[in-house]
This record gives sequence, C-alpha cells and structure tokens, in this order.
Amino acid sequence: QVHMLCDRVRHVVVGGGLIGLSVTARLALEGPTLLLEKNQSPGEETSSRNSEVIHSGIYYPPNTLKSRACVKGRELLYEFCRRHDVPHKNVGKWVLACDKEDLGELEKIKSNAELVGVECDFLPASQLREEPNVKAVAALSVPSTGIVDSHHLMQVLLQLIGKRNGDIALRTEVVGVEKSSDGYIVEAIDGDGSVYRIPTDSIVNASGLWATGVAEMILKEKLPETYPLQFCKGHYLQYSGKSRDILREPKLLYPAPEPGLRGLGIHLTVDMEGQLRFGPDTLYIDNNSDYSFSEVISEEIKDKFVTAIQRYLPGVHRDKLSPAYTGIRPKLVGSMNAFQDFVVQEESERGYPGAVNLLGIESPGLTSSLALAEEVSNLLGYNQNSRAWE
Repeated sequence: QVHMLCDRVRHVVVGGGLIGLSVTARLALEGPTLLLEKNQSPGEETSSRNSEVIHSGIYYPPNTLKSRACVKGRELLYEFCRRHDVPHKNVGKWVLACDKEDLGELEKIKSNAELVGVECDFLPASQLREEPNVKAVAALSVPSTGIVDSHHLMQVLLQLIGKRNGDIALRTEVVGVEKSSDGYIVEAIDGDGSVYRIPTDSIVNASGLWATGVAEMILKEKLPETYPLQFCKGHYLQYSGKSRDILREPKLLYPAPEPGLRGLGIHLTVDMEGQLRFGPDTLYIDNNSDYSFSEVISEEIKDKFVTAIQRYLPGVHRDKLSPAYTGIRPKLVGSMNAFQDFVVQEESERGYPGAVNLLGIESPGLTSSLALAEEVSNLLGYNQNSRAWE
C-alpha cells in the first residue's frame, strides 16, 4: 500500500541523532522540514552512547572542517546550553604525559592548539601536585573543555523543531530516494508497514552509522574507496564512588592520544551527577548494531582498562569498575595514522543538487553539532541567521 504525501516539504533530513536534530532545527527556520528517524525515539545510537564531552578543539589540524566545527560548535553549544537551561559544566581537562615518551605528543597538541586559537598550557609542577592521585610527568591544562547532558540537549532541540516549521516521523525508515524534475522523492516505511512517498526540494543524510547506505540510495552508486566508513565500538566502565574520591577538583583526565588520533585513549570523564566513567577503548566490528557487553568480555576488558588507567591513576581499584554501556562510532579510516576529516558534501558536482551527505561524524560530533547544522544550511544556500539557536 503506497501513500503519496500530498504536502511537499522543503527539506527531508534522514537520521534523528544530535546532528539530524540540529540540522532540522536550523533548516526549519527556512521552510517546512521533515526529519525521518527509524528508531522509537531520537538519538538512540551514537548520540546517547558517548562521553558527553564538550571538546575544546585542541587535537584537530587547522583549516579542517573538524577543527572549525569543533571550535565554533563549542562556543555555540555553551551559549545554547546557557540560553535553554541544558545542564552542562565547564570543568576543564588535563592531558597527561605518563612518561617522558609522551612529552612529544603533548608538545604537538600545544602547538596545534596555538594554531587553532584554543587556550592550552603546561601546568606548573606545583599545580600538578595538587592532585596527589594523578601520576604524570607533565600535563596540559585545557580550560574550555566541558560536559553536557546530551539527552536533555536533544529534548530541547526537539522542542525547537516543534516551535519552528519542522516535524519528525519516528519509526520511519528511508528505503529509497529518487531524483525528480524539481528535487527528490523520498520513499519511507513506517513501523506499521505503510509506505510513504515524500516530495522534497532537498535531502540531508545525517544517518550516522547508516550514512553509507543512505548516501548510496541518493547517489545510485557505491561510495568510492575514499570514504572507508568503519564501525568502531567502545566500551565504557563506571567507577563506584564519587569524583572527589579520586580528584580534589572535578575535571576530565585524558592520557596522551594515540598517534594519528586513532583514539584519545581510555580517559576519565564525569557526568552531571558526579558519576565517574572510564572509556572508550577501540574495537573495530562489522555489525553496526552490536552493543553487547558480555560477562566474558567484560573481565578481559576490565584487565585492559586497569592497565591503561593505572598509568595515570595508580590507585584505581579493579573491583570498583563495572560495565556501564557501549557506543559505536562511524569512523572514516584511511591509511594508518592519517587524520580523517568529517565529510559534509553537497552533491551538485555528482549531479544531485540539494542533496547533502554527512559521513564519518564521530567525535567531536556532539560538540560540532550546531556548527555542522550551520555548514549544511550554508551549503544549501541559506544566509547566516542570528536567531538560529534562540
């Protein structure tokens, strides 16, 4: 049974995670915008299974979209959270050199931070000693890092969409995209099996872990090897006890990152309630829905975590660690150690005007979400709007 939706929309956004919600809220200022999300509720995947960190932007090379979106997104996000009463805290973070070999990585981070204009300085030894449980030969202090309640953030964006010219269809999966004489027809199936054909001027693919499949529906071709999307699973463990048991002042602790930013290392974060979490590790998997955290695995993972954590927090007890959750990142993985930028591409050059694909939007995707929404809006030809996040 096919239903033709009579009402044409200006934009269809595919994927209701934080990026899709941000894009929908922004585009709904410009005209009727429909968000299609296959799950029961928005943000069930990467958006709700991460570290909930507002990143400063120290890691990403200058003149890349990741760098620009993170730095601008951080400012937009703090302002948005203040304006809309989204729980957040600007707690700052330390990046630690656990031994002399790590010092080179910290030097690289500091010089990159200077290039992108993010405050980041070596801590005086006296200040490092103020946290007696932390073991490090040196540390960078990054005051602009923070934490945010990502669930609350998504709820506020949903409310914003409702107040604007936006709508959301849940339990509705996109199964096909056809080019039409004046835009696109998006075919979608809802949870009851009804099929809808939705005429739209433009389509934005913000479907995260599923973005490759949706991009191939739009472009009618396999994505080139230049977009090698892989699924990177990360486990998170929680630590019983409050942050003050380990740290005198709440802050995030990150080890020096792995070469090429394959991961930022197993780091310590704290949530809005003061609950301590460690993670994530990196495990490449084939199934982008495998959130399992089995008993057998959890013992092996605990061993791995303890080894990593005790490099910088030797007093952490293994028996206080327990499984919290897992998350999966849609990682663009090129040659080993090579930096991979976000891909946000308007597809006119391939013959699909008004179609925008977002690929590989992993960390710092949460921080960058509002800035990436602005990027999509610009690519679709809209001007800056000072009311965008009011």
